[in-house]
Amino acid sequence: MRRLAIIGVIWVLTGVGSAVRADILPICGQVNMLLTAHSDGAPAGAVEDPAAAIRTLGDLAAGLQRNLVIHATGDLTRIADLFTERAQHLRAEGAGAAVVHDDLTLLHDDLWRMDDHFGCEVILPESETGVAELGKTEHGIFERLASRFNTESFSILPYIGIALALILLALLALWRWRFQRSETRHMCNVPLHIVYDELCTITRIIDISRSGIRVEAATNKTVSDDWIEFHFCGMMVRGQVVWRNQYFAGARFEQPLSDEQLAKVLSMNRVSLADAEIEKTAPVCFHPGCHTHCPYHLPTAIALKSARQEKPCPAAKAGQVAGWAKLNAGRAP
Repeated sequence: MRRLAIIGVIWVLTGVGSAVRADILPICGQVNMLLTAHSDGAPAGAVEDPAAAIRTLGDLAAGLQRNLVIHATGDLTRIADLFTERAQHLRAEGAGAAVVHDDLTLLHDDLWRMDDHFGCEVILPESETGVAELGKTEHGIFERLASRFNTESFSILPYIGIALALILLALLALWRWRFQRSETRHMCNVPLHIVYDELCTITRIIDISRSGIRVEAATNKTVSDDWIEFHFCGMMVRGQVVWRNQYFAGARFEQPLSDEQLAKVLSMNRVSLADAEIEKTAPVCFHPGCHTHCPYHLPTAIALKSARQEKPCPAAKAGQVAGWAKLNAGRAP
């Protein structure tokens, strides 16, 4: 009897855990699609498919509203209401590509905050097709769980619902403990020089905490186990890439930053490359503009995409061809 009870608990936990994950994956997929649409449209200041972007924003808002039933916080409620209002407004106006891109720019920070709430960088599938398919999921957790029972079981569903709610709360607590960072992440825009092997990338920090950073990533999609050097704000910090997608990567530091170091980084938000104090720790070959003719420089995926849409200047064209040829051989984050 005890064995049957244990098997039953494991079955329920597996079903609830799968349902929680299934509801989160569409949200993460929709966030990823909106961020990609915004990045792709950055050079022209307009999204490629405004109708699809508005539809995705509406689906995301609806998913967040459903999720508030089991994952309600003040910040998430604010974001869900904001996304709902903007999706309805854009749909009612029949907004064009430029207007939708401007709206996504305003919502950009809140889209990134979805990682704080759902850990999207950890659970997001690598397959964009898989994300798109999961994004079509419309049914909520309890609707899917109810489908496991036949119609004769409806009289006991309230009791089952209470038990599942308690189990779900415990799972959510464990999930938040596992995926959510204990440290505050600070959004910023700080120039960064990354050195790995004989290659390097001049990029920027998107957000930072004492234990790691998110950066615009080079085009190579390999996630290496090697420790690499990050040069920024007059300091050199060793780190290791732990995840990446098409445009961005996350790394953890070998040693956490001190409070003073973190404060210095935040005080240098939006400084120029020339004023970022990178040359204090970077290799002697570094200087502002060196990447335009260096054969060992790997451009970021966003920079490379923009370069393909514009005619490169003569100085950059000769030097970067050799560097871009190394993209599949390097170990960029």
